[in-house]
Parts: sequence; structure tokens; C-alpha cells
Amino acid sequence: MTDAIRFVFLEPGRFKKRISELDTAFDKWIYLLKNRHRMTEIPPELSEECYRQNG
Repeated sequence: MTDAIRFVFLEPGRFKKRISELDTAFDKWIYLLKNRHRMTEIPPELSEECYRQNG
């Protein structure tokens, strides 16, 4: 193997943080990916432009 490749595996079912517990941008992305199908609008905690759908 090589040190140039790094794999990151996400298991959304293991991500248990509530929206009030999100500390990092990575936490916010995982939360959004896991819960987007339930949302009718983006919550204020995820109001940064990078979390909004464009187009």
C-alpha cells in the first residue's frame, strides 16, 4: 500500500449527534447527509452557504 491514499468510511447509522451537538463542519455534513430526507428546510444551525442546494 501507499501513504498517498487514505480511505474514510462513513456509517450514518452510527452518527448519533443531535443538531445542537454539532461541533465541526464534518459533523454538520454527516448530519445533513443522514437527515436531509426528513428536512423541509435547512435549519439555522446549517445556514452557511455551503450547506444549501444551488440550482
